[in-house]
Amino acid sequence: MTSTFRMIRMLGPAVLLAAGCGAGVPLLHGVHPLDPGEVSVGAGISGHMVRGPLATSMRAEDKDDGEAAPAHAAVAAVLCAAQEPTLAPWVGSRIGIGSSSDAGLTYTGREVRLDARRAWTFGAWAVSAGAGLGAVLWRQRQAGDDGEAARSIHTSTQTGFGLDIPVLVGWRSSPDVVQAWTGLRGGHERLGEDLHYSPDGRDSASSSLDATARRWYIGPVVGLAVGVEPVWIAFELAAAYQSIRGDLRQTRPAPTDDSSGTPSPLLDSNRLRFASTGCALVPSAAFVGRF
Repeated sequence: MTSTFRMIRMLGPAVLLAAGCGAGVPLLHGVHPLDPGEVSVGAGISGHMVRGPLATSMRAEDKDDGEAAPAHAAVAAVLCAAQEPTLAPWVGSRIGIGSSSDAGLTYTGREVRLDARRAWTFGAWAVSAGAGLGAVLWRQRQAGDDGEAARSIHTSTQTGFGLDIPVLVGWRSSPDVVQAWTGLRGGHERLGEDLHYSPDGRDSASSSLDATARRWYIGPVVGLAVGVEPVWIAFELAAAYQSIRGDLRQTRPAPTDDSSGTPSPLLDSNRLRFASTGCALVPSAAFVGRF
């Protein structure tokens, strides 16, 4: 027992400091299913770190070409909205439903995920497969603080939904002090947003944009839980390759830029298609109780 808590003290701060990274809501559960009627609850922290061309596209920096800056900032706002927050809470609960199956409900700062899975046990080893449905929660935000155009883009509404499928294999000790799992997870998400570009901060002088985006991702998951019944501390690290494609459509004219009263163009042909790819890391940690 002493060695177990020593491991918790050593690993806990390292994982929490690494949080800031992700594609998909962290799982933070082992592979063996809960018994019928058994309940687990947990709370912790998760993060999101993006790398590659996608990270560059998410930075809404003003360009030398003033006409291109608002469109670039609008694309950056949509790409940022398609990601988890840099640092977010993680709260989850699961319940055993019988037939070697359980179901769970998870909340992060960006979405709520409902999932169910079926497991096949082979002594200390088990394999599970399931599916999760996610609903993106509304949040108001700016594209960023990287320039005048970025500060002029605001999200008025945001909706979305997604589906992910994790397939895991795992092991647990006897007694149940250590659990370890790894596997592959892939998913798809569709996001819709209403954006407003207001260079002088006045709603009456803003132009409106309608944005849609689709995100596909796939990557490995590895996790570890250590503790003594009924409380464990769980660590998980997920990596994913993700691809985002979408388009922007101008739904209301841009504010006038001169005394002629002619609306200034924000998007060529009032429509802009965009695409970007990149990698994401998702470290997370939580305390989990089982009753």
